[in-house]
Amino acid sequence: QKAVMAWRAGHVDSVQRGRQRAWMLAYLIEAMEDIYPSTRRFAALSYRAIVYDWPRPDEVAELREALLRFDFMGTEQDRASQMSALRASWQALDKSDWPAPPPQSGVGPDFVLPAALREELVELGRRQDKQISIGE
Repeated sequence: QKAVMAWRAGHVDSVQRGRQRAWMLAYLIEAMEDIYPSTRRFAALSYRAIVYDWPRPDEVAELREALLRFDFMGTEQDRASQMSALRASWQALDKSDWPAPPPQSGVGPDFVLPAALREELVELGRRQDKQISIGE
């Protein structure tokens, strides 16, 4: 389910393009740290699709570079280092003229998931009562 969501986020939307979809990146950053490689892979692909749909590519050049170094199959230690660089690039962006995240998204005005929401989603993802086997 997480992988499908991560995959879907990268598809071009006729309503939202580029910066209008920036709020999704907060979720995709979290999904890129998932325990399952498939989720990390689809999250990275969708992240890339959104960033490459940006109206001013120079604005996200450093973010694109950090994303190119992300290896969804890398060791946990390597991925942690790569994600640290990606998060730093994301947080350094000037988001002052971006469209605000939709209120129902739960994403903060800084385009980051609030810690409480992140923890709740991680806990829901770890629940064993609704696990679905997809042969992975």
